[in-house]
Amino acid sequence: MFARRSLLITLAAAALLAACASAPPLPRGVSLIDAERLKTRIQVSEPLVSRSDTGTLRVAVPVRNLVDGRLVIEGRATFRGSAGGEAPSGWKRVFINKDSSETLEFLSLSERAGDYQIELREGNR
Repeated sequence: MFARRSLLITLAAAALLAACASAPPLPRGVSLIDAERLKTRIQVSEPLVSRSDTGTLRVAVPVRNLVDGRLVIEGRATFRGSAGGEAPSGWKRVFINKDSSETLEFLSLSERAGDYQIELREGNR
């Protein structure tokens, strides 16, 4: 009986630790290239979406470094709206130091853009 209870406690503790160690889900509209690796290296917060002074869609994506060294993260955006989709933006690069975060910001080309897709990848140092 004691051995069974110890086994159940050990299994419950292992499940709890695994749940705590798992990465939070990605925000809507954000995808990772090489997701298995990148999920252990960065944390992506909910994008901040607004309109610029000219009416274009602005998306700012906060990214936090989870590793002990400096990271290079690249991102690009594709905007969609009533007039169809825009071509993907060029890749933007940020350098994120240990225990820090940076924000990648993207602007649509048209004020008709209403939706976005952000792709993130690890860049070369």
